[in-house]
Amino acid sequence: FRLLHPSRCVADMAAAEMEVEVDREEDKAPVLGKTGEKGDMHEVCDRIYVGNFKSASDRVFLTQHGVTHVLAAAADVGELHPGRFVYCMFDILDIPETWYLPLFPQAVDFIKSALADDEGGDANGEEGKGEKQKEE
Repeated sequence: FRLLHPSRCVADMAAAEMEVEVDREEDKAPVLGKTGEKGDMHEVCDRIYVGNFKSASDRVFLTQHGVTHVLAAAADVGELHPGRFVYCMFDILDIPETWYLPLFPQAVDFIKSALADDEGGDANGEEGKGEKQKEE
């Protein structure tokens, strides 16, 4: 499981809500890009990546890096690869004046659900009750 979101502040707030520690040393490290050089996305905490629209729109790049869920805040952008990834879309402008706070509960629920789906449980960690059961 990998999660991609274009806004660092939402990832920070979601990590705080889920009581996950974000390693600030990552801020100083090179960002993972298509060529392995400084580029489009990087891991901010275990299994949660932050990136930009270019990263989120590149199906091959996302697949190569194990991304399964995409949380996006962008105006006038729908699901870029329906059926390939699970999306949570916020149709808003990513500018300083945008009020993100009302989005946090839904964003946190999406992240918790995505993490639980990957582990075969629900958002509270109960096994066998994830939204998407893996068929045996």
